[in-house]
Amino acid sequence: MAVYMTKENDVVLIYVENMPAGFARVESILADSKKDWYHIKLLFLQIPLQVVTWILKDSYINGEEFSMAGKKMRLECVKCPAEKTVIPENSSVDNITRFQGKKDQTTDISDKNRNKIMDKETTQKKNTTQNKNTTQNKQNIKNKQAEIISLADIRKLKKKK
Repeated sequence: MAVYMTKENDVVLIYVENMPAGFARVESILADSKKDWYHIKLLFLQIPLQVVTWILKDSYINGEEFSMAGKKMRLECVKCPAEKTVIPENSSVDNITRFQGKKDQTTDISDKNRNKIMDKETTQKKNTTQNKNTTQNKQNIKNKQAEIISLADIRKLKKKK
């Protein structure tokens, strides 16, 4: 198994007493006057942002446990997981290319997800149809009420009395 060497701009997860404590970006790594020791400048990704410089051995920078102020510490380089692309059934090559062309997007459309999407679309269509029917019913009621209140109807009602 190849060991990854932490370098500038990498994001590291900092462990204190074997518990994850926070993330930091490596801003710079500069050699110290002592052999195999380095000044590592870290930008802690928290609010407020904080910049610190630690003097560590190269092995500590690359994940070996060390102690600081009597506490066990460790840096672990964080790598973005590989993208997983699942090709949906009945998909054309154009659709697959379009999905893969979008940066940082995982395309994973299972039958269950596809059914949820289809159910949502069907529900939206039904709701639209129901809203149209409700609007038409309200309009019909208004028209009927308007017919009863019309001036001609009032005259007819007065004549009948």
